[in-house]
Amino acid sequence: MTLQNPFEVILDKLDKLQSTVNDYALANQKAEKTPRSQENDFLTLPEIAIILKKPVGTVRGYVHSKGLPAKKMGKGYLINKLEFNKWLARWQAENPQDEIIPSAGYAQMLDHRRKYGRS
Repeated sequence: MTLQNPFEVILDKLDKLQSTVNDYALANQKAEKTPRSQENDFLTLPEIAIILKKPVGTVRGYVHSKGLPAKKMGKGYLINKLEFNKWLARWQAENPQDEIIPSAGYAQMLDHRRKYGRS
């Protein structure tokens, strides 16, 4: 029966652990380099409201009355980014006179509200 030096056993295990960590880090680097698809990117109603510069209630109304594609998750809604972009392009093509995204006057109104304290 031969006894191994306990330090050599520990060093062997550390080498195996280091190679596993290196393999894992290499796999993560490869995963980060691949472009991420937007198929699984979702937006919430408040995020859509910021994009459209509308109140959240108005965006919720778009879900119910104007066909904004959304999935109900619990009490909130999730909207796929690609579906939202398609819906927005279709809406703007069908209704050129309606402004879903308001003009620059909207920004001036918000600045005025911030300045004079009306929220």
